[in-house]
Amino acid sequence: DAEIIWLMWSTMTALGFNRFVIRFNNRKILNALSERLGLGDASSSSAKQFFRILDKLDKINWEGVKKELQSVSEDASVLQMNDEQCELVKSFIEMTGSVEELLEKLPAVLGESEAASEGVAELREIVGYLLAIDIPRTNWKIDLSVARGLDYYTGPVFETILLDLPEIGSVCSGGRYDGLVERFSSAKLPATGTSIGVDRLFAAMEKMELVQGRKTVTDVLIIDFDKTLRGEYLKLAKDLRTAGIATEIYEGMERSFKGQLAYAVTLDIPVVIILGGDEAQKGVITIKDMRKRAQVTVPRMDVIMRVQSLLK
Repeated sequence: DAEIIWLMWSTMTALGFNRFVIRFNNRKILNALSERLGLGDASSSSAKQFFRILDKLDKINWEGVKKELQSVSEDASVLQMNDEQCELVKSFIEMTGSVEELLEKLPAVLGESEAASEGVAELREIVGYLLAIDIPRTNWKIDLSVARGLDYYTGPVFETILLDLPEIGSVCSGGRYDGLVERFSSAKLPATGTSIGVDRLFAAMEKMELVQGRKTVTDVLIIDFDKTLRGEYLKLAKDLRTAGIATEIYEGMERSFKGQLAYAVTLDIPVVIILGGDEAQKGVITIKDMRKRAQVTVPRMDVIMRVQSLLK
């Protein structure tokens, strides 16, 4: 579980994010709180309703949450918590202090249940590992309000929030789900993991200008104006692609050299390769740098090296 948090941190920093926090909690702690409130296990309908209301804390503050917890209705599923239950909830969500202080305070609020003891012990162990591998404290914290996947998570749960764009919500989340595999297989496999909310994260990266939009992923366009050389175009494309250079051979309807160059200009393709009859006879290739509007003719064997230098 600590390595999953490490992976989340590594992913976020590799993408260029600095101001983010990985918040984590433990399903067993939520179980202990739910049981102490008399709601049963955290997967019960009453407990799920409780955590849905608690999840609104950032939007409607404590008074709003309390009002919903104590609301009266003919619907038997409504919680209708008393003052004593609400005070317990309030003491839980208002716990403050360092990570170490929170871990010390939790048992007094949750009681001496097995779930509480295991949950606190697991959080303490994760914290020890994160400190051992020097993951910056500014990028992670225990957050008792994190309640994810109550139907399947069985231990630690994680979610990542961008401090500059908190309204986007979690962009990378996960947790431990030891019993999930058994629902679909006879195998009994413990499991933990995380996933990235690609749409949210990419939207955030665009908003924070960590990525720049491109009209195409193509780096090199091979001009196709000689049918007899298409085999050579394919060989050239293969060599460039093998070297990790995104390459395409022009496949449109335009047959003129000028028209195919216009295609490259329209899509902002940085490099164009020209191989005609004269070049093929001499064993050379012309490389056109579309950004600098300059071109050079090089031996066939030097094409990859020259293209790579232009794309740096």
